[in-house]
Amino acid sequence: MSNTKSLADIHKHKEFLQNRKEQKAVYLGINTNIRSFNNVCPNKEMIGGTTFHLKYTINRKYTPRLGIYLGKIIFDKQGNKLIPKYIPTKLDNLEEEIKKINTLWLTQTNSNYVKPKYYDGMGGGYYLEDENNLEFECRIKKHTKILTKEQIISYVSKIHTQNVKQIQNYIEQIHKDFGLKPYVFNDELYEELEKLGIITKEEAQNFKNKTWYIKNPLKLIMLDYLAKQNRKDDDYLISFDDELFYAYLVWSLNDFILTLSQGMLQNEINLLFNPAAYVDDKKIKYRFLDEELKKLYEKELKSINLYERDYFDYEFFYNGFFDISINHYFAYDEIGFNAYEYEFKAGQPPKVIGFDNSLAFESPNYIEKEFKASKLGKYYFYLNYQKYQKEFSYLELLQPFYPSIKALKGWDKTMLERANR
Repeated sequence: MSNTKSLADIHKHKEFLQNRKEQKAVYLGINTNIRSFNNVCPNKEMIGGTTFHLKYTINRKYTPRLGIYLGKIIFDKQGNKLIPKYIPTKLDNLEEEIKKINTLWLTQTNSNYVKPKYYDGMGGGYYLEDENNLEFECRIKKHTKILTKEQIISYVSKIHTQNVKQIQNYIEQIHKDFGLKPYVFNDELYEELEKLGIITKEEAQNFKNKTWYIKNPLKLIMLDYLAKQNRKDDDYLISFDDELFYAYLVWSLNDFILTLSQGMLQNEINLLFNPAAYVDDKKIKYRFLDEELKKLYEKELKSINLYERDYFDYEFFYNGFFDISINHYFAYDEIGFNAYEYEFKAGQPPKVIGFDNSLAFESPNYIEKEFKASKLGKYYFYLNYQKYQKEFSYLELLQPFYPSIKALKGWDKTMLERANR
């Protein structure tokens, strides 16, 4: 990190800074479980074969969530430094925005649910043949809870304001610290934890000697101990001119980050909610949303260079609902699979973080194949494959805020459970 910068690829970093333009900002959003499109149901016309990952397919294709755009982070270049600046969206025209979108509603358990049939042929998979193959209702019915204007304003105002505030506070703290300060495991910490009885004398000694691996549940306890004291390490500061600053910042915001092409479009059309919420669900079939959006925003799409080689190389295909994904926020030749494959074949790990989660992202919150919060309700991570980085140097993952019942008007507990993701 700060004391080993001689190992960083300075030439590559300068090239990276020169190529980074304002339009390549980091775009932020949040999804809810409020439905913004009616009649998104599987049927024989839409089957097209089996689906192996049933839960993933249902979440992707049959859960039309209302998303809220939170703005973007741009970077002011000062010499060889990347200084992040957050530009949030505003709620000045919230009532007008609500008038433009579809009816918002809350789904409930499908009383006629029938588990999808499983077929063994060609690798196996499930057939979603009709709406009763979904555990939750996919269309508005007589008993469906339709949200009122007051309820929408109350919920959107709270979720937007609180998430914008925490992102603003995060960026302001980074400015005060002149970079990102991680939590670091060191000999001093092991000795403290031994005195407190959190780890044994034998564990402390072996952790110092790096002869024992610290298991994830214990890592979380240790990180929570540091977090309670806000004890971050100045010696391992990831400064604005550090080659890793951009990668660490983007990963720390992972749960807010819109797929790049969606963020670029959202920025152009200047809407608060995801585009599909504005497309009339009485006139347009869900399966044709992609084509409709291309027609509706033809001018804006033409103004966006969606085929920048540095980022991604595929056609625009988007059904208008937010995807939270970090995958396209790194230059293709710098951090993509090609760089990884090339350096791996040469017997060296990549110098810069790759975008494949399994290669880049490590978190002590992965316990027994589940991503679990610490006892403080926190999530931590570090980025892998850095020969010149200390392994036990962690940052926090910024977590989306969802409203509580106390903060809302016209809501009850059951409604809120259905709305919060």
